[in-house]
Amino acid sequence: MEVSQDEIFILDPDMVVSQQAGTPPGMPDLVVEQASGMSDWWNPALRKRMLSDSGLGKISPHFEVSEKKDVSHSHMLPSPVSSEDQALVQAVIAGDLMKLIECCKNGGSLLIQGPDHCSLLHYAAKTGNGDIVKYILDHGPSELLDMTDSETGETALHKAACQRNRAVCQLLVDAGASLRKRDSKGKTPQDRAQQAGDPDLASYLESRQSYKVLTHEDLETAV
Repeated sequence: MEVSQDEIFILDPDMVVSQQAGTPPGMPDLVVEQASGMSDWWNPALRKRMLSDSGLGKISPHFEVSEKKDVSHSHMLPSPVSSEDQALVQAVIAGDLMKLIECCKNGGSLLIQGPDHCSLLHYAAKTGNGDIVKYILDHGPSELLDMTDSETGETALHKAACQRNRAVCQLLVDAGASLRKRDSKGKTPQDRAQQAGDPDLASYLESRQSYKVLTHEDLETAV
């Protein structure tokens, strides 16, 4: 009473929001392994300055959604036609970010498929090149995120999980990649991480799926 100066403050338990409902679970410290050249990307101020200096433009924000609609398979993508498109595919496979940027500036399209009918995002996720994954997410069409490989039914997140590319998995999940989409064998990205011998990555993917479900339910309740 003395502290509140004749006013009584009552804490309403219903107004207390747990951290789990408002903050997405992060990758455990022992799990996060930044991809080569990715350390500066995690600092928003440095990332903005780097993009401004390099002329890549402003990073497009990505918003998490509970579940994306199914999209076309990657075999619907056109094969490389122009020399710039062909050079672009090779740049992604080789992990050459500067060549990729050059090809895009010269008219290369991010909506093409490689020799084994995978999208460019599939290749980048599989090789674990976080810089190229980030560039494609920022400059490519949104349908690439959950597009499936025509042979295996895998998304880019499946590819990254199979190769235990943890930093790339985090990039894709933060961009809104589906955690529940199943490949042609009925496996989710979490299943693929478990099969690849990375239980920590599998636990991270499971926790993010639970977070998305919880957040979606909270929004529905609020409405």
